Amino acid sequence: MAGAGDILPKYDLRDPNLAINDGRTEASRALQTEVFEAVWHVMDTWPRSQIMFNVLRLPERPWPVAIGTLPYTLALRGVDRIVSIFPPAKYGHPSLSIFRDGHFMKDVSGENLTRLTKKVYQYFQEEVPAGTQMTELVYTSARTIYLIVPDGADLNHPNLPRRIANYTVGYFTKSQLHRPAASNFQAKPPVLEPNLETRVSNLKVHDTLQPGVVISNNATGEDGHPVVLSSTSGVLVKDKDGREFMTATTRAVSGDGSVWQGDARDNIVARRDHDIPEADVTMMKLSSHVSFEKETFDDKDGTVPRFTRLLTSDEKFLGYTRDASQVSFDSPFMREMRGVCTGTSFRVVETDEDEPRIIPYQWIWHGDPVAIGQPPDGICGSAISTRGDGTIIGFYRYYYSDDEAPFKGHSYSLSAEYLTNEGYTLA
Repeated sequence: MAGAGDILPKYDLRDPNLAINDGRTEASRALQTEVFEAVWHVMDTWPRSQIMFNVLRLPERPWPVAIGTLPYTLALRGVDRIVSIFPPAKYGHPSLSIFRDGHFMKDVSGENLTRLTKKVYQYFQEEVPAGTQMTELVYTSARTIYLIVPDGADLNHPNLPRRIANYTVGYFTKSQLHRPAASNFQAKPPVLEPNLETRVSNLKVHDTLQPGVVISNNATGEDGHPVVLSSTSGVLVKDKDGREFMTATTRAVSGDGSVWQGDARDNIVARRDHDIPEADVTMMKLSSHVSFEKETFDDKDGTVPRFTRLLTSDEKFLGYTRDASQVSFDSPFMREMRGVCTGTSFRVVETDEDEPRIIPYQWIWHGDPVAIGQPPDGICGSAISTRGDGTIIGFYRYYYSDDEAPFKGHSYSLSAEYLTNEGYTLA
């Protein structure tokens, strides 16, 4: 059996003309005999967004994250049903389809999906009761859409469309997602326990600040006692005026906004300049004695990723591309975590302006949820990049680990295109 990581890279399994489930091609035979033992049957989806294995027995762990850059699922023959990483959901009215003309996007991009999200939001404002307004649009590599609506929404309302822009639509309420508490921007930030040496794989104080190190600051807990909030350093960006900032997660920067590195509390490396609360981003101004590198730590293959740029909103959806879909990030709390981009979403933030603000996110499948478990607090803010050209695609927020979560095995991260839309570039 293959080890962890991505396997079968010599086959372009994303090629729709490559048959993989009939047993007659070299690729299909490889899938049935070279990946896992005791494979009974292999299925794919149309469009091919994942591979599903029916096996006589589960293989030994660790399992690969992806196969030919595609995510996959395993099911025991006669015990489990073949499952998809994209869950079934409540559908809208079967005969209602909206925005059919001019919105079927062959080259799906964040820019196009943002426009579509605004149109869908406006439709719901005009045609659907207030308690059933959409709050987020999720687009997947299976070419489907999910809409997130408030708890208590009327999922049987006749004006809920079954198709939007010729994509099938499913509906989830907020509580049905089983998001972790950390997804609530007003919730208590992640608190690093006093025994941090046992939870952190890299507490070293580095001469030069870089992505993927512990940054901490003093705060006051709910009981009024002092606590330490710790998270992961992001990247260095610059705004339109050339001013440079280190990105951090707002939830873990409290009090006076000053942070130190590792356990060196006397050495303040950066201070809060300004918050972008709607996106949970804080821009930190580096102390005068601190320099910052683009390089993070070496990965499992021994190479050191070097970040090159931030993702932009006019680029093709990452989930459709063989190379750009493979991503990884490094945190001092868990070390390297790899995955495959499977979706992108657009959260609606209502404002006093004529149009709402749209905040983009990346959805990443990380493979076997059992092996990952529950990632520890403190990963927030980690920069996620493609494993090919070093494009930063997002900043980690949280992971779906609840057994009841329909998207279990995925992480949810702020898309880097938000920063480029706001005029930031990689410094």
